[in-house]
Amino acid sequence: NDTAKTEETTLVGKFGMNFTKESWMWVQLHAISNAKDSSENEMAAGPYLKGGASFALGTLRLFGDLQFGQGKEDNKVGADNDVKSLGLSVGIEDRSLKTDAADIYYGIQVGYAKREYEKDEKSVFMLPAFIGIEAPVTSWAIVRASVAQNILFGSTKDETATPDTNAGIANDTTVAAGLGLKYGNFILDGSLTAAGTGNINGSSFLSQSSIT
Repeated sequence: NDTAKTEETTLVGKFGMNFTKESWMWVQLHAISNAKDSSENEMAAGPYLKGGASFALGTLRLFGDLQFGQGKEDNKVGADNDVKSLGLSVGIEDRSLKTDAADIYYGIQVGYAKREYEKDEKSVFMLPAFIGIEAPVTSWAIVRASVAQNILFGSTKDETATPDTNAGIANDTTVAAGLGLKYGNFILDGSLTAAGTGNINGSSFLSQSSIT
């Protein structure tokens, strides 16, 4: 952007494979991810690797993902920062309530993420439970909806704050909805999410979409 005098360069490689309809794996590599703002501050992330898998065991589904990488902030004013990130989540989902009319699922997930700076770090631990439904409304349309809420445990820690903060997680309800439109062999699939407040903003409807 010549007007704002900012630059960004990104190179990402992705690979995925389906073993069955309910089992798959994927990996994503951010080989290059650089940015520069108008003050000549530079941020470089990479290599950054993400990967995940899902396996079906009868009516149960086991899933998880792992991501890790590093980055660097070169600031014209203030100290530079070397950053390391790590994220891990695993979960289990039950689809025994599935019927011919609707796919009903529920489950629980454990997540942990940490970002290390030169001297400090930020971390979060979550234990969300979720429930969702996917059902056809016509021969050419499928709707989805889900709700997730952290339960029992959940905490955040920020050593970069002054003073350090260590708190529980509250008000983190996530409401999501999706719509799939079928035409022949093609499916247009879109989604929207309302995190924290549970309020869905219509302006974001189908803002994330794909064609299969």
